[in-house]
Amino acid sequence: MEKITQEKINRESVKESLLTLSGGDKRLSLYFGVITGVIVLPFVCLFFSSAVHNITAGDGFLDIFSPILVALIFAAFPTVFLCVYFFSRGRVAKIKKGMFTVKTDRVTYMTERMQYTGKHSRLVKVLEFRDSGEVEVDGVTYSYTSHGDEFYLVFIDGDKIPSLTYACKIYDYNE
Repeated sequence: MEKITQEKINRESVKESLLTLSGGDKRLSLYFGVITGVIVLPFVCLFFSSAVHNITAGDGFLDIFSPILVALIFAAFPTVFLCVYFFSRGRVAKIKKGMFTVKTDRVTYMTERMQYTGKHSRLVKVLEFRDSGEVEVDGVTYSYTSHGDEFYLVFIDGDKIPSLTYACKIYDYNE
């Protein structure tokens, strides 16, 4: 007998959810990279021209090296965002090729704990699975989960942490 669930999911709907999840990060980091690059470009040019001027003037090593170092530091700002963009682009390509797996795992432990990130702290809800380890979930998922519940965990190939979690008592997954 088929179990009664609120929603049926399949490989294609999981793929769409993964693409939606990954697409926003990709666009945002590209925008930040381009905007930061446009803002930083005049400063990079200024410091490199200062270094060239110091070289032609015959100044010492420190007078030549310091503007080059500052220019490289400025150039690193957009590079960080663009690296995130290209990393997420590879992630999206994996998802489009279907390079993800859906595994079933059982909750063995549930906890709420404070997570400290620099000056701020926040309460995180964590489910620990028998085979997959700890996974941070949202408050709604945590509230309807009980010890021993089964979940569908979606792993993008190469990742150790699942990108999506679906409770088996709410979702019915069919290949």
